[in-house]
Amino acid sequence: MKLGLLALAAAAAAGDNLPQVPYHARGARTGFSMVPRSSYASQTMDVFLDMFCEDSKATWPTLKALAAKRPDVDIRIQLFPLPYNFGTWIPAQACTAAALLTNSSATFVKCVDVMYSGTNQHDVKTLALVNGTTTDIIDALVALLAAPLGIPGDELRKNVESDMESGPPSYTFTKRSLKYGQSNGIFATPSVLLNGVQIYGADHEHDGVHAEGGWITMALADWEAMLDLPTGYPEF
Repeated sequence: MKLGLLALAAAAAAGDNLPQVPYHARGARTGFSMVPRSSYASQTMDVFLDMFCEDSKATWPTLKALAAKRPDVDIRIQLFPLPYNFGTWIPAQACTAAALLTNSSATFVKCVDVMYSGTNQHDVKTLALVNGTTTDIIDALVALLAAPLGIPGDELRKNVESDMESGPPSYTFTKRSLKYGQSNGIFATPSVLLNGVQIYGADHEHDGVHAEGGWITMALADWEAMLDLPTGYPEF
């Protein structure tokens, strides 16, 4: 017991010398809204996507349709770079940098559009997983994203490059989104928090029962049915 207390005291004393990393409490949301909100949304939905995840790409068009149809739901995209998708951190940071440089969630959504268009995801993922260096991946992303997003290539590059321990604001912001997911038990993509609670999807084939891994098979009507389920408790 005495040794344990001494260890805690030593850790506390060394606290000021430990590296400071951003963290979020459960109630603090990060990410980017899919559409601008002019009024209070009655529900919140956080959708965690990975730039190299094929299921995330498959889910994207339905998410865009849902965001356009349901202004009563604040749908925010959280990028969650999966550790086994080597190199996926860099496109996540690139889209975050683009949004911060333009101060616009719309730029972020457009960046994801470009990444998920045609063979772009496959091409950058292949470069990252086969033989591309960090510099190679950044070069490819700048060439792919700068012009469509209306951002000078040198400016985008400067806001993506990082050193060993830190980087530009986009580095910190991307890390915050990752930690927000981890603090809420997210471990795969796509994943969803509905009003702060992780759920696993629902579809008509299973009579509305939540089914893990069902996101890519859900049509727009399935997402809306899930949002319209009763969320309150009965009054007695």
